[in-house]
Amino acid sequence: MTQMNFNQATQAFRNEYQGPKIAFLIAGGGFSALDFRKYPGSSSLYHTAIEPYNVDTANFLNKFSGQDIQDPENFSFVNPEGTAKALEGLANYCNTPDLLYVVVNSACTTDRYRRGENRAYIATSRGEMFVFEMSKLSQEEYQVVSSKGNQIIDQIRHNEDIRIGQVALAIIMNDPSLFPDLEDGEKILKIPFPPTTMTFTPNVIHSSN
Repeated sequence: MTQMNFNQATQAFRNEYQGPKIAFLIAGGGFSALDFRKYPGSSSLYHTAIEPYNVDTANFLNKFSGQDIQDPENFSFVNPEGTAKALEGLANYCNTPDLLYVVVNSACTTDRYRRGENRAYIATSRGEMFVFEMSKLSQEEYQVVSSKGNQIIDQIRHNEDIRIGQVALAIIMNDPSLFPDLEDGEKILKIPFPPTTMTFTPNVIHSSN
């Protein structure tokens, strides 16, 4: 089945979303989820967006979700636990009833080769969490591509951001038809929320296979 493209998904969200206003926290990637703000009428859908980075993220978590991050330059965040704490912090920050809180927490291609998987965790105050497991260049592939300049890496990162944003909109809408087409090996998994240390089998809700 051919999925919607990003612009189609954005317009579907604008025209069909019927829920409460949304407060977002977006870190690392998926900022395209906010593109609907460019269009008229977005105030009926949108409350606020927090877009922290690095030290700001640590300070936000310390202040609004009771964390005690001692080294803001070096801490683990792009995981289920960090995403859950970000959702808690977002709710405390807004302190406004009757909102839908959404966290998009990602690790994406950047201007240097990064160890670890490309992934995006998306959690909402409806009590659900998902992980989008994305494709990634090998170190050798990255070296070849980056040797040709920034343009290809920039385009890869841009495409990742758009696809993460589209996944976030599909989750908000609870509509799998809004998911993007996935590359080989990519998956979107629903995982337990709140996170636990127990072993579990993720529920694959969309994959490239």
